[in-house]
Amino acid sequence: GVEEVSPRVEPGRTSQPRSDCSLQASVKMAETNTTVLYEQLGVEKTATQDEIKKAWRKAALRLHPDRNPGDAQATTKFNMVKDAYDILSDPEKRDFYDKHGEEGLKLKEAMDNMDPSMVINAFAHSGMGVRLFMVAIVGSCCALGLLFPIFLVLRVDGTILWSWGAVCVPLFICVSSAICCSACAAVQGKPPTDDTARPAPVRCVTNSIPFLQCVMLLIFLSLMVTYLDDESEGKLDPPFPFAVACIPLFILEVLSLASMALGATKVQFDKAKQELGAGFPFETLGEWAAHSILLIALRFLQWVLLAVKIDGDRVAGSSGSSFSWCAVFIPLWILLAYLFLRLLLRYQRVRAAASAEKHAEGLKSATDEDEDTTKLDTPQAVMGQGCVLVLVLIVAVMLVSRLAGNEDLNMSSLAVCLIPLWIIASCGYCGFSCMVICFRAATGAGDWDGGDDGESAEEET
Repeated sequence: GVEEVSPRVEPGRTSQPRSDCSLQASVKMAETNTTVLYEQLGVEKTATQDEIKKAWRKAALRLHPDRNPGDAQATTKFNMVKDAYDILSDPEKRDFYDKHGEEGLKLKEAMDNMDPSMVINAFAHSGMGVRLFMVAIVGSCCALGLLFPIFLVLRVDGTILWSWGAVCVPLFICVSSAICCSACAAVQGKPPTDDTARPAPVRCVTNSIPFLQCVMLLIFLSLMVTYLDDESEGKLDPPFPFAVACIPLFILEVLSLASMALGATKVQFDKAKQELGAGFPFETLGEWAAHSILLIALRFLQWVLLAVKIDGDRVAGSSGSSFSWCAVFIPLWILLAYLFLRLLLRYQRVRAAASAEKHAEGLKSATDEDEDTTKLDTPQAVMGQGCVLVLVLIVAVMLVSRLAGNEDLNMSSLAVCLIPLWIIASCGYCGFSCMVICFRAATGAGDWDGGDDGESAEEET
């Protein structure tokens, strides 16, 4: 007996379900989400900076609290218009607002203003579950990083008969991810350094170089997979010489040289020197540029010698080539020796700086004791890098000996030659895990356990 009332429909309109109306309202809100600030100023979204400035002056004169005493609504509108002008008058903030809206801009500002000490303090007071989760995430990344060496060992030893394309799948995934990241960075167009005085075309080219380098690396991997698959199938004539497969690497080194030439500015040099402090092993910009050029030249020469050796052995056949594998890797030996010398120089400078700082701290007054003297470079860190370099040298020597025909290494698994690699990975992961699990704030036990001493521990922090 209840009379059913039909919804009222205005002329020229059709009734719609409530859900459809809500959906349309959400869509309309999303569409106008990036135009609210323009509407508050009373300008179009395509307005120029001069038009925005004129609209702000006009609104400020009309809504200023001095001209509207006691009018709370005018004061609120004035503050809203002022906030809108502060955002739209800044080209960077306006561009971000046009893409992500006001909420996205607030989130970006919150992330930019976040104090790193707050993050460290929050992690120091986190529970064991969070720490174990982080250890598991890093362990998964390490396992993914070791997939290619494991696949390589199994393929070379004959345990699996996969194609080289399947063996190199982890490398293709990593390079493809790097291409996506570098492409996003290049499209955003943000300068990689603080040197904003450089011309826009130069910054654009500098931003595009990492993307081009990743593309060249992907092309090289594709050519290498094709070359190795034909080699494993026993074909007498490969589709192309090994030197052709190395062409993308030659282009990559040329791009590295161009990136160094465009990025080796005084601003970038001073920034790197400030970050490393006394551990920065270069005194002048020219010395730093010479170091980069030397590394590029050695890598370029190494690939040239490899191409000459491999293609020469194929052409010579059983007669063999004119030089050995030890001679082929001369650029690698020079590079390792040079890096060792650099580490020694860096170690001496860090030790000297630490001694000078310790002597200076003894002369400080009590009021200066709380000054932050944290350094990003320490003698222990340099010694750790030296140990890693020694292990890399051992791997290189064992691999070259295997290529040169060492019977003991040829009879054993390739995994034996990569033992230092497993040592580096395991020690690095174990050290990181211990640091994450044992890291805690310099407070009392009550703060760690969440006891009653939380307030006093917070005061100590």
